[in-house]
Amino acid sequence: MTRNGAVVEGVDFERWAVVLCKPDAVQRGLVDEVLARIAAAGVTVTERRDVTAEAWQAHVVYRNLLSDTGRALPDLPAYLDAAYAGQGVTVALAHGERGVHARLRQLIGHTDPTCAVPGTIRGDLGTDSIATARKERRLVRNLVHTSDDPDAARREFGTWYGPGRTLRVSDFDRCSVILCKPDAVQRGLVDEVLARIAAAGVTVTVTNRIGLTAEAWQVHVHYWDLLVDADWFPDRDIPACLDEMYAGQGVAVALAHGEPGMHARLRQLLGHFDPTRAAPGTIRGDLGDDSLEAALAEKRLVRNLVHTSDDPEAARLDFGTWYGASRGGLLLSPAVTVPPASPAHCSCGPLNPPTPGGSMPTDLPVTASAAIRRRPLPVLTVQQQATLEPGLADPIEYRKSGLSLNHVIGCPLDCGYCIRHVFSNFEMKVPRALMGDEEAVRRLVSHRFFRPHTTPIQLFNRATDPMLPAVKQHTFNTLRLLDEQGLTNHVLVITRWRVAPEDCAVLNSLRHLRLTVLVTHSGIDHHGIEPVDSNIAATSLRTLYEHAENYRTVLYWRPIVPGLNDSDEHIARARELSEDAHATVFTGLFFREQIAQYYEDHGLPTPYDDTARRKIMPEIAERRILEAFHRPDNSEAPYGALFRKTSCGVAYAWGKPDYNGHYGIRELCDICPVAQLNLCKKAWVKPDPDEVTREARALGAIGDVEVNDRAIVVEGLDEPPRYYLQHGFGYQCHDRAKPHLYRQHGRARIGWPAGDGTA
Repeated sequence: MTRNGAVVEGVDFERWAVVLCKPDAVQRGLVDEVLARIAAAGVTVTERRDVTAEAWQAHVVYRNLLSDTGRALPDLPAYLDAAYAGQGVTVALAHGERGVHARLRQLIGHTDPTCAVPGTIRGDLGTDSIATARKERRLVRNLVHTSDDPDAARREFGTWYGPGRTLRVSDFDRCSVILCKPDAVQRGLVDEVLARIAAAGVTVTVTNRIGLTAEAWQVHVHYWDLLVDADWFPDRDIPACLDEMYAGQGVAVALAHGEPGMHARLRQLLGHFDPTRAAPGTIRGDLGDDSLEAALAEKRLVRNLVHTSDDPEAARLDFGTWYGASRGGLLLSPAVTVPPASPAHCSCGPLNPPTPGGSMPTDLPVTASAAIRRRPLPVLTVQQQATLEPGLADPIEYRKSGLSLNHVIGCPLDCGYCIRHVFSNFEMKVPRALMGDEEAVRRLVSHRFFRPHTTPIQLFNRATDPMLPAVKQHTFNTLRLLDEQGLTNHVLVITRWRVAPEDCAVLNSLRHLRLTVLVTHSGIDHHGIEPVDSNIAATSLRTLYEHAENYRTVLYWRPIVPGLNDSDEHIARARELSEDAHATVFTGLFFREQIAQYYEDHGLPTPYDDTARRKIMPEIAERRILEAFHRPDNSEAPYGALFRKTSCGVAYAWGKPDYNGHYGIRELCDICPVAQLNLCKKAWVKPDPDEVTREARALGAIGDVEVNDRAIVVEGLDEPPRYYLQHGFGYQCHDRAKPHLYRQHGRARIGWPAGDGTA
């Protein structure tokens, strides 16, 4: 794609417009709101720039007015110079269907804000009038301008984006063509197929979806490999089978944008080409109704709904085959892709039906607001939820680091050690909601164990990643709903996925919550165990740390497994990354029976001979880590901001005492900074035994209730009420039947030479 002056070759400006937020929009702080409204109308907003306007730029943009011999304002040149020259403006690009220019003018409203109808940008936000402007001998202040037509868009792109500037075009490592086959069209499954792909963290560009009647040549080019290797199928006439299935039949194609490696991820999401062999949770496994056996018997091709490009080269060929050689502008990788606000905005209709209880805010920065305005995830039906493990179907669970809210489940990242194995939903790759965000927050704050300003909260830490593109909108909205209640509770968000500066802007907009983002970094090189490139987490960590204002960032170095990520190089890398975090927490592997079974089924190296209910963190691995982090010249923080316990790292990052009362377990504290030790010591108060006994009995405790110098010890209480006591008193609470041994607090005995931890 090349430019020549104001001309951009190969870009369809019937689909592109330049949005100019005028000086009055900038001065009134309305730029985010204006761009958010445009994005919410189903138009992609990208390439935002803040510019100090020069006189010539205003002259070019308004050249039609200046050259109009019958213009009503003889002093227009002077008015333009006064309004624009040296003033701050914001420009952005808008991408949509043909006719986008007329749609945008309709959305913006009448030139005179007093004549603009309610619901338009000028009608709702404008405060000026033409009558007032004429009296004051100036231009009317009406907030925003967009290109009148394709020629104006071409001219204004050159005006504001400058010589040599080109539109960003996806490389085919990041782009795939989705072909919804005739059987998907005939069965009415195109929307569902595309929705599942979009929910898996891939941007499906709605405006680039087209329905067409397939021609024979397109099918031959698309499936050239089948034709060339037809001798592998001696029982079938492959050319005839292809023509019969496709030629003259309706298909739907769409573009998917993602990260390098997306082609393999999409194939995994589609499932085995034979629907009867495709795993549950895949598109073909859930929606397919044909089989290879039936196709062979009938001497035809199997009907399996959908195809995506096999690799970058295939994506290039597929694009040319289905979209044509003249539509390169469609390859722009959207910065923000927003589904239409209603079916009327797009002839193809919405990808997902509206979901009750999923309202989204409008007062965030445009990049965040546009992301949040993605259509909420579909809510699983009552029948679907009934098939889930009971622990997974309940969105609230009390864990040691807080009440855990998990009303979104499903994740495509496939980490071999993921706790999702325990809930039997590892094969659920597409995130889905159990309920809307508002209902989830209502249940959380009304939970019998929730204390405002006290109970720590964890968000989406059990069954998905909170920063996946399809999940992130719910993460942000849930945080907003909690923050608006003025709550100051600790909130922990754990991610290994991508975090961008615009995400940080959303997190910084929170005013009350003590939000900590813990970035999981394992550094494990075995792709079957850790399929997610650890460099993604490293980049997110740096981004979060650089932009942190109203939140904190913790390096969550886990799971540490001997022989996989405990080499000198791995430890040195972790120490390097710790410089880009407010604190670092290291911990071992939850090697439960379900995870061990997954390792065995997939031929993965088994790290331990036995499983355990607590994390396995061998003594020798801990010793090597502490030696590497030790700073003998720093008497105030001899190990830096390194912690064994999550709550200790979180509390340190906020300058608060540990809310789990770990100060009572002194052997945990030998690596803590001196100032933090003093803070925890001051806050750690041994509770009154009678008061503890009364509360424990009310929760169902039996037998003796003991309060010793390390912890409260009870019988007959499972984890939730014990954690309730622990967070309420700021004092450890243990189960007498499951004691924590010296130096092995919260850890399995595996890897410790002496069973009591004294070695």
